[in-house]
Amino acid sequence: MKKVLLLLFSFCGIFCMSAQTIINGIWNRDPEWGKKNTKVSLFEVENGILKELAASNLSPQNEFLFAINQTNPAFYVIGTSLLSSVNNFVFYLNPNDRLNVIINNDRYKLVGDNTPQNKEMERWYNLQFPLEDKAVYFTKYLSSYVDYFPLLEEKLEDIDAFKPEYLDDVVFNAAFEKYREYNILNDVLTFLNTPRTAHPQDEDYPDYINRISLSKITDSPALLNYPYGMSILERTRYLKNRRLKAKTPEEEAKKNRWFL
Repeated sequence: MKKVLLLLFSFCGIFCMSAQTIINGIWNRDPEWGKKNTKVSLFEVENGILKELAASNLSPQNEFLFAINQTNPAFYVIGTSLLSSVNNFVFYLNPNDRLNVIINNDRYKLVGDNTPQNKEMERWYNLQFPLEDKAVYFTKYLSSYVDYFPLLEEKLEDIDAFKPEYLDDVVFNAAFEKYREYNILNDVLTFLNTPRTAHPQDEDYPDYINRISLSKITDSPALLNYPYGMSILERTRYLKNRRLKAKTPEEEAKKNRWFL
C-alpha cells in the first residue's frame, strides 16, 4: 500500500510540474505596411505596461502556439505591439487553462474548447468593438468626434446593460468588472489622442468624457493589472492639460473640477 501511495504521489508531482497553460491560435491578419508578420508575441502585464513573455514563429498556415507556466490568474495579450493596442488582443488565463483562437482581419473568434472566462471576454470584446475599431485603427476610417461621440453615447447604453453570464469565479468577476471600465476608457482616450480630421470644442464633449477623473481612475490598484494602465494615466493628464490650455484662470478653475 505504501508503495502504491508513493507511486501516486510521484505521478502527481510529475503531472503538476508539467501542467501548463496552452494557447493555440491562427493569425489571419493582412501584412502590415506590406510586410507579412512572421511571429506573434505573448505579453504579460507588469505594473500597467506590457512585457513580452514569449514569441511564437508563425507556421506556413499562420498557426502559433504558446505553453507557459503560471502561478496566478491574470490578463495576457496576444499580438505584435509592445507600446500600443494596435493588433493586440486581451485574454484572461488561469493556471493550466486552454485557449483556442483565430485572429482575423476584423476581430478575433474563439474556436473549440475555451474557458467560460474567455467566453465572457469575447462577449465583451464584440460589444465594445465598434468603439475600439474607430479609435485604435484610425487609419482605416475618416472618423472624427462628429461620428464618434454619438457612437460612444449609443454604445454606453449597451455597456451599462451588459451583465456577465458566468459568475462562479469571484476573482475573475472582480477583475473583469474593472477591466470593462478601463477598456472603454482606453478606447476613448486612444480616440482623443490620435490624428483626426476635425477636433471638438469644449462644449462638444459628452458627459462621459467630462466625468473622466484621475482620482477615480487611480482609486484601485487594479489599474496596474490592465494592459494599458500607465498609458491611461498619461493620456488622461494630457487630455486635462489640452482642454485647460488657453483658458482664463476662472474657466480653468471651473473646468478643473471634472478631474478631481
